[in-house]
Amino acid sequence: MPDASAGSSHTLSEYESKRRLAALGVPVARERLASTEDEAATAAAELGGAVAVKLCGDRIAHKTERDLVRLGVSGADAARTAARELLAAARPEDGDVSVLVAEMVAGKRELIAGCLHDPTFGPCVMLGIGGIFAEALADVVFRLVPLSRTDAEEMIDGLRNQKMLEEFRGEPPVDRTALADVLLGLSTLVEEDPAIVSVDLNPLIVAAGRPAEVAKADSLTGRYLRGELAISAADATRQPSGSMTVRNADIHNLRGIDATFPLGVLTAVTGVSGSGKSSLVMESLLEAIRDETVEIDGFSRVAPTVVDQSPIGTTPRSNPATYTGIYTPIREFFAQLPASKVKGFKPGRFSFNVADGRCENCEGKGQIRVE
Repeated sequence: MPDASAGSSHTLSEYESKRRLAALGVPVARERLASTEDEAATAAAELGGAVAVKLCGDRIAHKTERDLVRLGVSGADAARTAARELLAAARPEDGDVSVLVAEMVAGKRELIAGCLHDPTFGPCVMLGIGGIFAEALADVVFRLVPLSRTDAEEMIDGLRNQKMLEEFRGEPPVDRTALADVLLGLSTLVEEDPAIVSVDLNPLIVAAGRPAEVAKADSLTGRYLRGELAISAADATRQPSGSMTVRNADIHNLRGIDATFPLGVLTAVTGVSGSGKSSLVMESLLEAIRDETVEIDGFSRVAPTVVDQSPIGTTPRSNPATYTGIYTPIREFFAQLPASKVKGFKPGRFSFNVADGRCENCEGKGQIRVE
């Protein structure tokens, strides 16, 4: 980050950097900051299992070169010894230091992600294949800030080595939604704080299909995934009154898929980006209903009504979402964000009908028409 008073820049500590990222939804492993060797021992006991112990400070950037990292430390006594060694290795020029105790995260795949400030184009978000393959593959993609979810998904799809993101050595495919959330968090970080000129998440470890083991993070999502919190099902839920089945769906990413959809209830089709949700519902199922090849149980026939984001009328800015008012709570939410309050943004600012609140290149139409 630039230091206005000194005309230079400084580096945030690893701990502070992670705290900022975690606040924006970027998953990080559980960790504790300790000032003494006894505090480090207590932290290791609380985290359990093997931990990493590192010397931490705003002026310490290259820990490995200075041998300031201890990996696979097991038990309170070993953590106390590691902390003692690291604190003794601190130099006067390191300034105030502490010890960071973090649980070890294991995964067979590593990615790299981060942000940088291009002198011509401004802040960018970066994603690439990491680990031992980083230099050999040189597989990296960039996008300008701010990122939309579509931008983040396109970045993931833009990596050449897609097989690294699929099932790999017994591990499930990379959770593309979780990875997109990481990229969006990085974009928000540099967008809200222009003083940040560089962020480097290396390695971004993929464990059980998710980056940085979200289930172990100190977050609300992590608590749900660990089973500490749960959403109770309603006492009385509506039961399906029938079903319809589409057979051998084979289009785009779908390969010979059979899928059964319950009738008489609200049904959601979910999946990671590119898994074929739209292809299954909007093409395979819809076509089967219209061709009367769908297998129906409990009803004589099904008459589909399709509601999507197609324009209602002559302007693409009038669609079902605007007619139902679903954008109103979304705009109110964005208006309550700290950055919006500082800049005085009201809900109307986040409308594609208002100048400055929309893309002025297309005037909120989502496309540019060339005649």
